Amino acid sequence: MTGINTLSTDTFTVSYEAWRQADDQAMGGAQPPLVLVHSGGASPAQWRPLMADLAEIRPDRPIFAPALVGYVGTGRHDGSAATAKDDGPVLVAFLRAIAPGRAVDLVGHSYGGVTAIAAALAMPEAIRSLTLIEPVCFDVLAHTGADRSFQTIAAFGHAQIDLVAAGEDRGAAQAFVTFWNGPQAWQSLTEARRAALSARMPKVASEWQWILTGQTDLTALKRLRTLHLICGAQTHPVARSVFDALCSALPDAEQRIIPEAGHMAPMTHARQLGPVLTEGLGIEA
Repeated sequence: MTGINTLSTDTFTVSYEAWRQADDQAMGGAQPPLVLVHSGGASPAQWRPLMADLAEIRPDRPIFAPALVGYVGTGRHDGSAATAKDDGPVLVAFLRAIAPGRAVDLVGHSYGGVTAIAAALAMPEAIRSLTLIEPVCFDVLAHTGADRSFQTIAAFGHAQIDLVAAGEDRGAAQAFVTFWNGPQAWQSLTEARRAALSARMPKVASEWQWILTGQTDLTALKRLRTLHLICGAQTHPVARSVFDALCSALPDAEQRIIPEAGHMAPMTHARQLGPVLTEGLGIEA
């Protein structure tokens, strides 16, 4: 792994981690780059276990994990505030920079899945495959008859926004971790990890505002060359409802369940997820 790197676009500096980064202008080298987009509240570090496993399976594949806006140094050159609405365009600029004129395999997890969708629909010709691991496209619930699930997640999201607005970033962080990972998850974190997550909650609040008002273009998603949907068997019921709604709306997509995995499968079940990406979904070709 090459550690933390930076790439400059017209407006933003993008931090990213990479495995087997080539030295030529098209940094992906000979093989199509695999780009992993992290979840809200996390960072590219969430992909390290999976990157290590993928590097063993396909050592010739360059792998990139960019940081979304507001995480690990990704932000505007002038230091002005950025919001979740910037994530899609920044990811598009990143993809064009690492693989000009070439297609990539794009993987997004949770909020990173929403961002990956935005980038893929903005540049479909540059997407060799799109893999979504429990994307938080909550709007599909409201349009597929799962109104109660949408109301549940919308109430939680608005509570998160209100906590951050009141300056209760730590309370928002604890509620966020508990919601997705269970009541013991917050207690298991180190104080440094709790503080880091708390500091990210204003950006997470912006993400909540974006995803609760977003509109997932299912028709455009159907036109992508290759689409894969992945879900943990033990994930949060709301995440499973989104997965089921997407599977119903996108019947031609490859659908996979990771046994025993929860919402954070890229971190907790990298060994199971790696073969699914490389063998089952054709990313190895």
